Amino acid sequence: MDRVDLTPNEVASLLGASNYPQAELPGFQRSFRELYRGFADLLRSELTVLIDRDISVEWISTRKLTYGEFVLGARERQPLGRIETQPEFGPVFVHLPSSFVGDLVHFMLGGRRENSAGQKPTPTPTPTPTPTEIENRLAGTLWQQLVMSYCKLWSEILPVQPIALHYDPDLSRLGLLPARQTLTAVEYSLTVDGASENLTWCFAEDWPVRAVQRAVAPYCPAMVDGDSSNDGFGGDHELIAELANTQMSADELKNLKIGDILQTDKDVAEPLVVWLDGVARFRADLGKVGDRKAVQIREVLNRQEPEPVSDPPADAPVQKQADEE
Repeated sequence: MDRVDLTPNEVASLLGASNYPQAELPGFQRSFRELYRGFADLLRSELTVLIDRDISVEWISTRKLTYGEFVLGARERQPLGRIETQPEFGPVFVHLPSSFVGDLVHFMLGGRRENSAGQKPTPTPTPTPTPTEIENRLAGTLWQQLVMSYCKLWSEILPVQPIALHYDPDLSRLGLLPARQTLTAVEYSLTVDGASENLTWCFAEDWPVRAVQRAVAPYCPAMVDGDSSNDGFGGDHELIAELANTQMSADELKNLKIGDILQTDKDVAEPLVVWLDGVARFRADLGKVGDRKAVQIREVLNRQEPEPVSDPPADAPVQKQADEE
């Protein structure tokens, strides 16, 4: 059964938890699919208040993709917000086209999308004006509302707080996750005054399950309670030592054949990154023990220090709507 069809209550039962009060919360009675659908109602309500205009929000789809596939398509999804949360279950990505952000900011300033005759304005080829300081601040407020709505959704299961919001134009340089890690992309359609665009959330496939694990850990004998080194979970954990990564075009991939050499930019002397449950936690050297490959840990990576959720840079997430006659 697909994980999105399970309720947090069912996940908790599979984990062996018992006598946990969280089971009485609304989020524990709904499947993850229903949570995603419910997020549309939450976002509709909060954005309507923010922009003082009725906005339609509909859940479109939930799909799976690898982090490598996500990174390859990230350049077409700008601006791209990356959220860090507490508890930390891996990065969360959010995308809303900058032109639509500009429309919403326009409404926040009291503007209208229609001209005096009640018709949509005809687009003109004039250059996009540079956003003003107040427009950038309002865009920042909009992005923060998206972040807070996401955290509010999951707080039905476990209190989740945003600790940082970044705008990443080039994920390929950050190495946030292993290329083969599976992500869940949840897509919504936003419509206001005839304008429509898609809002996309993307996070590690096991993000919801890990939230349930953390919530029920004190009530589950199978889990280790209070050990921050493993996020409060017992049982097995996945360790991945990443040798290197690179990018290839679709044509290059199609033409790969036996004997081809894939060249990367990684120096041979550079240590490997070792991922623990999808989070980069160690640097290591590659070697062998007997006739088996092995890695030797040489550095423990510190978790990134929390940063305040900030306004977007002036040149990134908002396009100013051209003046309308």
